[in-house]
Amino acid sequence: MTKIYKLENKIQDYAWGDYKALDLLFGIKNPENKPQAEIWMGAHPKSPSSVLCGDKAVSLIDFIDEGAEEILGTNANNKFAGKLPFLFKVLSASKPLSIQAHPSIYQAQVGFEHEEEIHLDIAAFNRNYKDANHKPELIYALTPFVALKGFRAIPELLELLKSMELKPMQVALDKFINKPTKVGLIRFYTWLMTLNESKKSKLLREAVAAAKVRNTELPFEIMLYLNDFYPGDIGIMCAVLLNIVQMEPGDAMYVGAGELHAYLKGTGMEIMASSDNVLRGGLTPKHVDVPELLATLTFNSGGVELVKPQLTGRKGEVLFASPAKEFEFDVIEIHGNGFESSVDRSVEILFCGKGQGRILTDCDEIAVKAGESYLVPADAGQYKVIGDVILYKASVPA
Repeated sequence: MTKIYKLENKIQDYAWGDYKALDLLFGIKNPENKPQAEIWMGAHPKSPSSVLCGDKAVSLIDFIDEGAEEILGTNANNKFAGKLPFLFKVLSASKPLSIQAHPSIYQAQVGFEHEEEIHLDIAAFNRNYKDANHKPELIYALTPFVALKGFRAIPELLELLKSMELKPMQVALDKFINKPTKVGLIRFYTWLMTLNESKKSKLLREAVAAAKVRNTELPFEIMLYLNDFYPGDIGIMCAVLLNIVQMEPGDAMYVGAGELHAYLKGTGMEIMASSDNVLRGGLTPKHVDVPELLATLTFNSGGVELVKPQLTGRKGEVLFASPAKEFEFDVIEIHGNGFESSVDRSVEILFCGKGQGRILTDCDEIAVKAGESYLVPADAGQYKVIGDVILYKASVPA
């Protein structure tokens, strides 16, 4: 396993994907003119990468099974039972993704086991749990990137709701005003998510009308943007309920279990625990399980702090740390010579975001260029990077 391997990855053509961003950023063409939403780099059973071995392409799942300790490294192999614990993606959205949250690992295990016991097909429309894992994630902006994340601070949230003067929610809002706490927030959001169709339609008509009057204010601008794609969807109310996060290239944000969020537009690198578990709360034609979503949410409120980059001590590299035990995300920017990896490291997947260069070990050398990705097994040892290149690195924390 002393070699470095090029990967082939499938592009997910979800309807919200961008048609041109991957070409503009990385030179990845789109000959079929399909939405290019996500490039998956990893060993998730839904869409595993392929490892190029000479003239063969081998599933990364099978490749790891043949030599898990050599590829993952001893610590990662023991800790994650011989499985690659992270999924690395390029995410590119030209339309809003669904309002969603991800379960804790306990909830995922219980939910997956239940749906297996009742023999619910893994592809069933009403399937919530595709695997038994949680899905903490980090998004790093490559372009200007807009997201919703977490409930606003309750005083701010109440002021916004009061200012809209929506008669259909006045009784529920008064109850929230009288109990401006997490309990009050839970009751208000539960009321909102369990409205019958008639009451929901009336509320949303008034909300959109109020937003049109104040369309230069960001929450209402976002509400109208969401309504353009999902008219009549209760998820548009999240523009006033949740924090609006406007990220610039180089910004990063972490999303933990039970945090309501949505990515609205932009392209970024995303890394997460290897899972596809999503509980949705709107802005989607897919299954929305309101009781399961409500049981998932933490209902924490307040502002959003972006992840600050940290120097690693290795030339050209910065780390965006997170609480997740499954993954670590770094950016390596090299102009000429200079970067040397850690001697003691785990498996890594590198995605080249810009330029071209070479990766060298004592036993191997491989050319890299924008839009391509590479598997660097733990047993390949220390490596160097030369050239004019930006690499995005996914690894398992030491």
